[in-house]
Formats: sequence, structure tokens, C-alpha cells
Amino acid sequence: MTVIFEPIETRTVRMKVVEQVFRMIREKKLKPGDQLPSERTIAEQMGISRPTVREAVAALEVVGLVETRIGQGTFIKSVELEPLRFRAESLFLEERSPFEALETRKVLESYAAALAAERATDEQLGEIAAALAEIEDGVKNDSMWNEAADRRFHLAVLAATNNSVLYDVTKMLLEMNQHRVWFKLKEMGRLLPGSLEKDLSEHQAIYNAILSRNQEKAKEVVWNHYVMVERDIFGA
Repeated sequence: MTVIFEPIETRTVRMKVVEQVFRMIREKKLKPGDQLPSERTIAEQMGISRPTVREAVAALEVVGLVETRIGQGTFIKSVELEPLRFRAESLFLEERSPFEALETRKVLESYAAALAAERATDEQLGEIAAALAEIEDGVKNDSMWNEAADRRFHLAVLAATNNSVLYDVTKMLLEMNQHRVWFKLKEMGRLLPGSLEKDLSEHQAIYNAILSRNQEKAKEVVWNHYVMVERDIFGA
């Protein structure tokens, strides 16, 4: 069975992906157990980006319409359309695009790291190191990513800029990445082999660059960290 998605031009592209999946189920073109086309195929057919498709698929998984099996693909799980459609719409009303938030964090936090390398006090460096130590402990001893410590790490770097406006603006973006679609996307990314160790090494590189007062290196390693996150989580 060949499933063809229609091109769209709209600002609410994520919801349009969701609507087309619901419509295909309603028209019996998709049924439980059927596999969706690949993200690349959907993106090409609809004329949109892969990150947008991935956000839409993650939302469908959050509400229970589909399930993603690593290495296999995404499959229709349920046909309870109306309750799930309402829940999917609600997700997009309450949550901004995780990819756009991450893209903006990449710009602001790379600059923030450079400022932190220049301005951080010994106490602030200690706060960054303490959060990093908790992240390391989670990865090495429990094979898990300590989300709370990760959040403290990024906030400690922001605090070390000693720029309250930059801190508040970027913290707001960080809060956007606490929503359900983002957590589903990150959960999928964490299943990639070696993802925990790679993330840890990137955070260690950020700390080391700030500690050594190397502004250009600090900016570079944060930028590269987010480039890798975009690739692993969004396929960008």
C-alpha cells in the first residue's frame, strides 16, 4: 500500500501533518498495525522540514495514536480519533515548536558560554562543576541522564554570564523544552547507541572551555553540541 501525503503551505504545519494522518485513518487508508512512510518521505511529499514531521509524529505518539519502534518505523496504534485529535490539538496550542526553541537556545547559549568564560566567578564555576558531576554520576553509575542536573548545568552557565536579561530570556526558552512533545523527542534520541556518553563528553567540553577562559572555544563547543542535538533528535 502506497500512502501519499499532500503538499501544504501553512504556518500550522505540525497540525496539518496530524490532520492528514487522522483523515487517512477515517477514510480507512490507514488502520491499526499499518506503518507510516518514513519521516523523509512525508517531509518530501508535504514540502516541509523533517523536524516538523518529527514533532508531529512525537505528538501523535504522546496522545497514543502511533508507536515508534526503533529500527523499524512508526505504526498506527489506535483509531479512537476524536478524543485523540482533541488532545493532539491541545498539545500544539500549549507548546511552541521544540525545534525552534532549541534553535534559538543554540544561538543564545553559545554566546552565553563565551560570556561565562570571560566573567564566571570561582563560585559560579563551582556550580557548573557540581551539576556536571551529578550528570557524570548518572551516566557512569546508573546509565541514565539526570535531567534535573542537566537543567542546573545550563542555568549555572547562564548565571555565570552575570547578565540578568540573557539569563531570563534563555531560561524561558529552556522552560519550553520541558513539555511533553519535547520529552518524547528526547526519549527517542536517548535510545540511540552511545547517546548518553556523547552528551556527557559534550557537557564536559563546555565546562572545560569555560574553566580555561577560552571564549571562542566555549562558543564553538556549545554551538556544536546543539548541532548534534538537532541531528540526533530532529534528523536536521
